[in-house]
Amino acid sequence: MKKLYKLTILLLTLTMSTNLIAQTPIPPAIGDGSSGNPYQIATLNNLCWLSQTWTDWDKHYIQTSNIDASTTSGWYGGAGFPPIGDSFTGFFGSYDGQNYTIDGLYINRPSTNFIGLFGRPQSATIQNLGVTNVSISGNIYVGGLMGFCIESSSVSNCYSTGTVSGFNNVGGLVGLLNESDLSNSYSTVSMSGTDNYIGGLVGFCFEISSICNCYSTGSVSGDGDVGGLVGLLTLTSTVNNSYSTGIVSGNECVGGLVGRLLEGSTVNNSFWDTQTSGQSSSAGGTGKTTAEMKTQSTFTDAGWDFVGETTNGTDDYWDMDNTENTNNGYPFLSWQQASMTWDGSSSSDWNTADNWTGSLGVPTSSKNVTIPDVANDPVIDTYTNAVCNKLTLETAATLTVSGNLVVGN
Repeated sequence: MKKLYKLTILLLTLTMSTNLIAQTPIPPAIGDGSSGNPYQIATLNNLCWLSQTWTDWDKHYIQTSNIDASTTSGWYGGAGFPPIGDSFTGFFGSYDGQNYTIDGLYINRPSTNFIGLFGRPQSATIQNLGVTNVSISGNIYVGGLMGFCIESSSVSNCYSTGTVSGFNNVGGLVGLLNESDLSNSYSTVSMSGTDNYIGGLVGFCFEISSICNCYSTGSVSGDGDVGGLVGLLTLTSTVNNSYSTGIVSGNECVGGLVGRLLEGSTVNNSFWDTQTSGQSSSAGGTGKTTAEMKTQSTFTDAGWDFVGETTNGTDDYWDMDNTENTNNGYPFLSWQQASMTWDGSSSSDWNTADNWTGSLGVPTSSKNVTIPDVANDPVIDTYTNAVCNKLTLETAATLTVSGNLVVGN
């Protein structure tokens, strides 16, 4: 009996030690948090440190590599990652992901508010960051990237994939957007809410906020104020040049693009797919068939600025692949084409689109490709041709080439 008791204690000690190791907060090795010398977030341990160090939530950060956050599913007894910014203290700083990703972030806090990688950004700047394969659940103000975004915050060139759920104010990227701007961003998150203000990109867009050049493609379900892009849009907030395609379901105030529109808010030059969404109406926007949504003139005629045309400007926010190999033929943000990251979520086949972050297709000669250390290493098998512009193999990553790979122009 004593041996069994000692064995139980030993196993418990080992389990606790492993859990503590997994959650070790390590300060960044480089940077001082100033705008000129931001802290460099290179590892999950650095990210853990940031989540716990609320006294530095007014500092500046850049991410310097892709981060595998899959072990967060075992943190804090299964509660997962603690958000950066909470109900007591907001995140007032800046975070530039530099086009890197945080993959496999897990948060399971169904009775807690302000849930996401960032719980409550406040007068903050978040840009160039992808949170991929997230599994996030919370109560109120829940999003794939951030829960509650307020007071002149700016979010740009960001995206989310995975699953998100909550009670109300739930969005694929942002739960609630208040007096803030969201631009050039997207979400493919499959999401659900049990109450109101549920949106594929933003749950509740409130008080002179703006959403511009954005899209969402994931499924959305809730009770009331449910929209493919935004659940509720109110108090002179705006949506411009954006679209959604995901299936939308709910009981009251359900729209293909916007669930409900109030108090001087407007939706301009924005669309939803009436066929894939299952919704023939919306509180704002214009419904189009799938074929029309995959026709560039639908958008350029509405003033969208696309690569290859100059009538609507030269910023080239949008692009489209008529072969349907990229984003299933729907418009995508031109910055998405600059780089691609392997995630191996479907198989080890290089030429399978679902194995690449964002499912935009397989790399072309113009893409900069990053291969991280993941469970399914990429394989270019015999008789297969593959191309990319620049190839980066991260530490411990493996690429097997039996066929033909051309790197560079």
